[in-house]
Amino acid sequence: MGEIANVTKLNIVITDDQPIFCEGLSKLVSSWPRAGKVTEALGGCALLELLKVSQWDIVILDVDMPEMNGVETLKVIRELYPDQKVLILTQIEDEVTLKELIRLGVSGFILKNIRFSELSKALDMIAEGSEYFTASITSVFYRLLLNQEEATKKIIELNDREIEILKCTCMQLSVEETAEKLFLSVSSVKKYKMSLLDKTGSKNTVGLVRFALKQGIVKLADI
Repeated sequence: MGEIANVTKLNIVITDDQPIFCEGLSKLVSSWPRAGKVTEALGGCALLELLKVSQWDIVILDVDMPEMNGVETLKVIRELYPDQKVLILTQIEDEVTLKELIRLGVSGFILKNIRFSELSKALDMIAEGSEYFTASITSVFYRLLLNQEEATKKIIELNDREIEILKCTCMQLSVEETAEKLFLSVSSVKKYKMSLLDKTGSKNTVGLVRFALKQGIVKLADI
């Protein structure tokens, strides 16, 4: 599937077991400025059949579905299409389920009761190669991270600019927003983020947030 940040129009598939909800969300997503082809898959099995024959830039995936739920579906996606961008759309805030979804790797979490403006922001950030987590999910997610085994005490020195970039990342600012805030070019911000990933041994934005919290660079209340 590869990176999607530079693609003008993105093809999106919406996966839910409720036809009316799926149809309504499809119409909303189609109004997103970067939307290309938008289609619906009624359940996990239907989604997997669709992925066999066509590529999709973003999969919007419900968790609570009969026959094959979101966790089971995501497990198969990760085995067959490890780079697929997946945005979880759910009503579930259960820590056990969220922990498993985090382990499998997702591009974001949003709840079904959000406004379209937040969904649009989530899609924008995922399109740019970032992750997006709605506020209530973020609180649960951070608590899970902080309850995990403490990382090995290792001094990692960051310069002032790297710390600024890290703080912006924790605030879920996009690369463009960070560049504007810090009066830097977009390419410079991308280079700093790559350096941060390398220095901290993080795989993605989630790892950077975890590092920042554990090192006391940011506090949960500040995010």
